Order: sequence, then C-alpha cells, then structure tokens
Amino acid sequence: MPPCCLMRAIGGSGAGRKADTASSTQHQPPSIEEDQASNCADCGHSTQQHQHQHQHTTAPGCGSDKFGSHPKCWSCDNFVKGIPLFCTCCQKVQPPSNYDFFELMGMPKRFAVDAGKLEKHYWALQRKLHPDNFHTATTRERNYSEGVSSIINEAYHTLKHPNRRAKYLMQLKGVPLDETTGTITDPDLLMEVMEIRMRLEDADDAELRALERENKQRLDRCYEEVGHALDASDMDKCRDVAVRLQYFVKIEEEIKRRKKVE
Repeated sequence: MPPCCLMRAIGGSGAGRKADTASSTQHQPPSIEEDQASNCADCGHSTQQHQHQHQHTTAPGCGSDKFGSHPKCWSCDNFVKGIPLFCTCCQKVQPPSNYDFFELMGMPKRFAVDAGKLEKHYWALQRKLHPDNFHTATTRERNYSEGVSSIINEAYHTLKHPNRRAKYLMQLKGVPLDETTGTITDPDLLMEVMEIRMRLEDADDAELRALERENKQRLDRCYEEVGHALDASDMDKCRDVAVRLQYFVKIEEEIKRRKKVE
C-alpha cells in the first residue's frame, strides 16, 4: 500500500476510535455524585438526602425509615408513598411507625392548629381503622390496625391540647421540656404559685370559680407567648414560658379536681 493510503487508513481508524470513545462516554451511567444529586420521585428529597439519614430519623414528609428508599409494603412488596398508613397498591394497613404527629394529622407544623380540621381528619382516619373493617383480616393486619389507631389517638390528643402541643413542638425542635428545665428559678413566679396554692387550700365554690377564671387568663397569655416563640424558633423564650405554663396547667388540674370533689 502506498504511504499516503497507509496514512489515510491509520487516520481513519483513529477517528473511528475517537467516535466510539465519544459514543461510549455519552451512554455511560451517571456518576455517584450525579446520581446522588437526583431527586426522589415520590417526596422530592434528593437521593443523597435519603442516604445520609441516621438511624431512627427520616427525611421529613417522605415516610421512609430505611437508607435511600421508601418502606416496602409487607404484603405486596411495592414501595409505600407518603405517610405509610396504607399501601397505595394493595390498600393493606402498614405496621406502626415513628410518625410526625403534624404530618399524620394533616396539620402545618406550627403552634396554632385548626381544631375543626384536626377533629375531622382524626375521625376520617379512625373510620378507616375501625375494627369492623378488619373482622375478616389476618391477625397481623388486626394488630397493625390497632397499633396505628393507638398512635393516631395519641397524635390527636397531643395536638388538641395546647400544653402537650407546645411540649411536642419543643421536642421536634430539639429542646425537650424535662424535669430540669421545668424548675422555677424566677422568684416572682415562685411567689405567685405559692400564693395561688394557699388560696386553693381554703377555697369555697365562689373562690374556686374566681381562681379558675384568673388561671385561664394566665394560660391564655402563656399559650399566646409560647406560640409566637415557637413559630419564631426562639427557644430561650420557649423554655421560659413553658416553665410557667407547666405550673399553671397543674393549678388548672387541681382546681378541676377540687370542683369534682365538691
């Protein structure tokens, strides 16, 4: 072969190899970094966000309790989307999980809640989990339904009562109100609580009603303050108001107890 033809043949072969290399590069699977940057089709969280979840935590709103995936239905083995109460494919009730009470009850994650919507959502869920719906179900399904129903009861009463709701929100924000943080350090508050308790000891019906009205005003002020502090993530203010709140709630319970005795 003449030298010029030989050079053209070599050059063409090289070009072909370059084209093949370019083609293979275009069709290679995405790198780990690119794959981690993609989003979950069900919840919108990134795959990387799923993979970095620690044990006992989930990407909020995705209903996943496993690394990098949504939980699978125990019955049909399909992925369960959203809050894992029922499988969207076979409609089987799912095992109880560590639900976020606000997401479970369809409420925005803030202190103020719509009491009417909360109750409506509660009864809608409980109708689905009513024992009559599981009288022909397996023992496993009945156990799951009872467990989920119990958690829904707890979620409803936690969000319904302002004091429990405030404590739960503080827990979600990483500031649980325990016995240590619930100790009175304000001397003015200490004197106020002692005076109220002294009045309670010898209170007749009229005095109990007066104490109840006064304490309700204190509670309403505390609920307003703690609500603003929680929504603003002012956790120092939350602790301060929550301590007062615990003592006024105890006074409310004592007044109700004495009224029942009377």
